[in-house]
Amino acid sequence: MKKALALVLALALALSLVACGGAPASTADSGDGSAAASGTAAGGLYPGTPDAEGITVNNASEPPDMNPLTTTDSTSMNVLRHIYQGMMYLDAEDNAVPGVAESYEVSEDGMTYTFKLKEGLTWSNGEPVTSADFVFGLRTFFTPETAGDYQSTWAALIQGATEAFKGKAPVEEIGIEAPDEYTVVYHLNNPAPYFLSVLAFPSFMPINEKGWNDCGGLDGYGTEADKMVTNGAYNITEWQHQDHITLTKNDSYWNAAEEAAIKTIKFVMIDDSNTALNGFMTGELDMIGLSGQQKKDLEAEGAAKLAQFPDGGVWYFEYNVTQPGLSNAKVRQALTMGIDIPSFMENIVMNDSKAANAFTPDCVKGADGVTGSFNAAAGDLIDHSSDFEAAKALLAEGLEEEGMTVDDVEISILTDTGDTAAKNCAFFQEQWKTNLGLTNVHVDQQEFQSRLNKMSNHDFSVVYAGWSCDYNDPNSYLDLWITGGGNNHTGWSNAEYDKYIADAALEADPAKREELLLAAEELLCEEQPIGPIYYRYRDYAVSDKLEGVVRSPFQDMCFLFATIV
Repeated sequence: MKKALALVLALALALSLVACGGAPASTADSGDGSAAASGTAAGGLYPGTPDAEGITVNNASEPPDMNPLTTTDSTSMNVLRHIYQGMMYLDAEDNAVPGVAESYEVSEDGMTYTFKLKEGLTWSNGEPVTSADFVFGLRTFFTPETAGDYQSTWAALIQGATEAFKGKAPVEEIGIEAPDEYTVVYHLNNPAPYFLSVLAFPSFMPINEKGWNDCGGLDGYGTEADKMVTNGAYNITEWQHQDHITLTKNDSYWNAAEEAAIKTIKFVMIDDSNTALNGFMTGELDMIGLSGQQKKDLEAEGAAKLAQFPDGGVWYFEYNVTQPGLSNAKVRQALTMGIDIPSFMENIVMNDSKAANAFTPDCVKGADGVTGSFNAAAGDLIDHSSDFEAAKALLAEGLEEEGMTVDDVEISILTDTGDTAAKNCAFFQEQWKTNLGLTNVHVDQQEFQSRLNKMSNHDFSVVYAGWSCDYNDPNSYLDLWITGGGNNHTGWSNAEYDKYIADAALEADPAKREELLLAAEELLCEEQPIGPIYYRYRDYAVSDKLEGVVRSPFQDMCFLFATIV
């Protein structure tokens, strides 16, 4: 994720997730979370938009980055998954299934993947989709000038990629080759049980070289509806910035007879929960996120079809450890402990979201990629006991070690615009004042892209941030915090942590790999460059006319398998 996460019934997502990690957290989506599965409740009196072939849904904000090679947020990915398709894509049950690929083989050592492509597929500019598009896309992704936040993440997988994106070796030497027009071979550094799922991620999308150049390359590609060349189930036919994006079914899509039954999808950008809710109730919107209070009100009314899903989003404080006071782990621990989480869940979130007992959420499988719950194996690593006297004492101890007192502490909480973000941070502000005696705490609300820019520039003291998974493995969360990682905005660096992550990447034995990642989780929660708050469940309302929407930790919004009834 990095992908954006928050639901407040008609809100338009006001708090954003980054990571699949970085979309605004809308009030319409439970105020801070991400998504998980489709589902409906009894009842429903809202027929939705009168268009019998199209739908209008709230995406809450302007997608900040529609270039697949540089995007990190779930708001953009909600659109991108409909207009691009990679070697693999996710089905309605989140399984990685062949997309552009016709078939594939994996070597016995798990380090070489060979794909045969479907023939006859075309780009929106009429060019054929070939193996050259995958080679060009991945080489461009790992080019130093691309400077994407995910380069360090995916480089660990692909042979030669680390040297390439750091400018130490030619990008032509990375582990991808095209023996012929319809064959692609990937060479990995080590076995990765989740690699097929990774190939559904935007960073690995094919890119048509002619289209890339015609649209302005790195600076221009993905900036307008006519500045991208796509190969997915839909074409982007309209983009009115800060207002809406319209997608139209691509009749040339290889599986058009079975998928993409909805002819048009209009994503609107409403970040106010009341406005969004009003739009839903008057039939202008077919799906919106709900705040906890909105969910309760609609349940009492019994007039809307409601659904909920755990979106894989973890919401947390991201501490800038280079700032005075925040450089001390005890201070950071105290700030995390200083929030009354039960009160926050009951009075602010108001749904089935769960207090975070670690960083990696409970919807993620074990490190073998197949069975178990990684979170259950990790256990309770974060103190949310509401022992505020202990938190206050820990804060004083940490500040004393830094030669500071509570009067010296000045904190600005960086967050998104919108009413949900404001409400959440006002709660944290009051909690730190009441429970820890911190009186100099401010809230800095920024538009989503501005918030991301300030994070990347380390221009903050604390960010209230959210992250959702890119694939179903704990590494999707834990490798965020390696030294110099593109999504590590904290300034935290720990050689022992880096070694755990690096060793896990090379470990072929699933049990040993899990041990290494569990050790990394424990160290992260001890040092707390981040302070986990809760795992988000998202509530939403959907029109009676719409069925089959997929919302999951791995697909925030997917309409490929939806129908209008």
